[in-house]
Amino acid sequence: MIRIMIALVLIGSLTSCDITTCGVDKNQFLKNYEAFVESVNDKDLSYQSDQWNALDEKYKKFTKECYPEYRDQLTQDDKERYYGASIKYYAYKYGKSFKKMSENDGEALVNALENELERAFDGFGDKIDAFAKRLEESIDEDKIQDAADRFSDFMERLADDIDKAVNEQDSKGNK
Repeated sequence: MIRIMIALVLIGSLTSCDITTCGVDKNQFLKNYEAFVESVNDKDLSYQSDQWNALDEKYKKFTKECYPEYRDQLTQDDKERYYGASIKYYAYKYGKSFKKMSENDGEALVNALENELERAFDGFGDKIDAFAKRLEESIDEDKIQDAADRFSDFMERLADDIDKAVNEQDSKGNK
């Protein structure tokens, strides 16, 4: 009996980490993910900080384990929140040191950013292409234009969010 109770406690503690990170549903996952990204901003770390290793591991947990669990349940708005938070993560990671590093070693920074974004959005371009093809085959031109307008609006909001995140990081670095 005691062995069974110990086993249940161990199993519960092992799975609680996933529940704590991923959440019990898509809404909690998004809330946890956005809170994690904002906590990264609050840490105000330089790009070269050793703390990034642990943060990157947690980021990978969200993007490689949690996201696939809820991907099919996410609405378009949910996906915009998810991708917006993903881009903010990189803006917070690289934003503070971006200006300084780009002056000193711009090509290396651009390569690092490309590699990180490529890993984060692995296969994303193929998915966009497939989506566009399905959209083109199944929807009339007015609806395609509407979808293109919505996507354009999303990209503008995303660019504003990135700009804001970089400016916040820069202003923290100048204090």
